[in-house]
Amino acid sequence: MSLHATRKRKLDIAIDNSTQPYRNTKNNLLLSLGGKSYTTLQGSSGGLTAAGKYYYAKSGRAQPDEFDGGTLQQRGATEYLVRAGKSRVLRRFRGGGYDYTPLGKRYFRDGNHTTSYLVNVPGLIKKNNSKSKGGQRTVPHTAFMTQQPLVISATMTRQQQEKFLKARVLEHIQTNLDYDEQGIILYQDSNPVYYDEEGQWMLDIQTVVQNEDGRVQTTTVLDRELGATPLLPADMFMPHCLCEEALQDQRGDCVAVQLAALLKMPLKQVHDEIERLWQATPAREESWRTAGVDSRIIGTFVTNQGMNCFVLWKGRKIREYRARTNRRKGTIAFTVDGTHAWFYGNTEARRAASHLRIRDSTSIPQSKVAVDSFETKHPQYSEWCTWAPHSKEEGYFECEDLADARAHYLSMGISPKVSCQGGPITALHVPLYKQHIFVSKPYARTLWFWSLVLLKRGYGVPYCGESLSVYTHAVIMALVKNKRRQVTTSCRKHIIAKHKNRCAKCGDLGDAHNNILELDHPTPLRLSLIHI
Repeated sequence: MSLHATRKRKLDIAIDNSTQPYRNTKNNLLLSLGGKSYTTLQGSSGGLTAAGKYYYAKSGRAQPDEFDGGTLQQRGATEYLVRAGKSRVLRRFRGGGYDYTPLGKRYFRDGNHTTSYLVNVPGLIKKNNSKSKGGQRTVPHTAFMTQQPLVISATMTRQQQEKFLKARVLEHIQTNLDYDEQGIILYQDSNPVYYDEEGQWMLDIQTVVQNEDGRVQTTTVLDRELGATPLLPADMFMPHCLCEEALQDQRGDCVAVQLAALLKMPLKQVHDEIERLWQATPAREESWRTAGVDSRIIGTFVTNQGMNCFVLWKGRKIREYRARTNRRKGTIAFTVDGTHAWFYGNTEARRAASHLRIRDSTSIPQSKVAVDSFETKHPQYSEWCTWAPHSKEEGYFECEDLADARAHYLSMGISPKVSCQGGPITALHVPLYKQHIFVSKPYARTLWFWSLVLLKRGYGVPYCGESLSVYTHAVIMALVKNKRRQVTTSCRKHIIAKHKNRCAKCGDLGDAHNNILELDHPTPLRLSLIHI
């Protein structure tokens, strides 16, 4: 498709003025041509338009591709390319291998995509014959594994890759490095650096993508903790109700730590009970600390405490364990995904899990709709504030870009709880500051205004940040439902005096203490037109 001469002239003017392209909310690359006029250089799919080809050919600038500005993220067994706040699936791990989308095939094209790993081993630097603990250091594996590059299978999940990398480096440390009475020597500096068995392993990942025109794009993830809690899957059931310990790195002891916190038991007692159950199961060759704890052991552990246990996966209940005798109040519910288990600390989530049928599909529950009014735990929208990066005030906030807000908290060492619905992040929850940040809705102020109008008409349907469909349903329920008029004090006295302060059915005399008379409604509300 050829360009009109007028459009070419405007593009030439933009090039001479060094006008920079920008992306809109739909991820299209646009170029301003002056005033309100603009042209599209690149569509959301990554292909250049005729104007885009002319612009980059005439300006000599490097052409963007569909991966520019994107970062690779993993949620459960699915890897996404996240760009401009939108997630696009690249591949999913199923049945021992990856299923690639068309975008994933282009991203992971053979020869164009390479990933290198740098494992940082925890160490302690000490002076010779020193009795002090020493200073903490991290030593990259390349300092002592110069001839053995780390190569891993592309069919492994992210958790399997991390486990393999750590095992490979640890095996080399234990079999090839020198040691003395103070431990294994990782590196000989002015003073020796010893391997710290209790330290935290870290991983640096660098991904290099070479485009068809030869241009190289590099994405780097620094200081990711090996064995850290994986990202929450997008289809998790009620993620905002997880217990605090579920989102912390427990160094492979996540099940025991969460059970100890929920049941308020000593951690050693939990370890001993899991060990007893593990030993009672036949054909167990390795320890539960390395092989992991399965749902059967967790279910048996919980039922032995006199409580019911529910197992969820991808928003569905897949198994339940019932105690013969309920000796303790409450239940235990957890979600499994990959090699991690997330336990619920909120009573609402555990009660909802108990009401699910096994393998019934479910979605994230929306706010409840009451018969005569709209009930929600969120405050009214008039009490919400606009989120600011350094605010520590508790309450409910709205934010344009939740990804930036999450990155801000992570830079402060705070990992907020994430709520997802259909893939994208919809809310952040920061228990430390008691903050709840939701994505801004363009229709929020309009719905809040209409809630005030409805209130003046006698319909209490406050807007508390719900979606358009949920709030519309609440308004319809309030409008179609007959409302019973409240009885005034004078009207009550009139009715009691009419019946001479006696019950209309049995004639019993009422008083103000032991036998208070109540007003009855013999006509059902749904059949009446005038209500008392």
